[in-house]
Amino acid sequence: MLTTRQVGEALGISYHAARRLMNHPYPLPHVLAPSSSKGGGREKKYSISAVLPRVKDAGFGDTFYIHALFDKGNYPWLPTN
Repeated sequence: MLTTRQVGEALGISYHAARRLMNHPYPLPHVLAPSSSKGGGREKKYSISAVLPRVKDAGFGDTFYIHALFDKGNYPWLPTN
């Protein structure tokens, strides 16, 4: 699962640009992580299958960006030939 911050770091864009990417033209499906014992906001977590089409449509379809997303989300990276 990827957070908005991880998506921004992988693509080299700011948190706010990544948030806009995840929410426009419609919000991507997500789950909310539980808040900490001290309270605070809950992070949205997105699956890689929801994020990849949106990222590719935004022009980040290069293998470098896709590999960075897989690394940030701790997904196994096995490129096909």
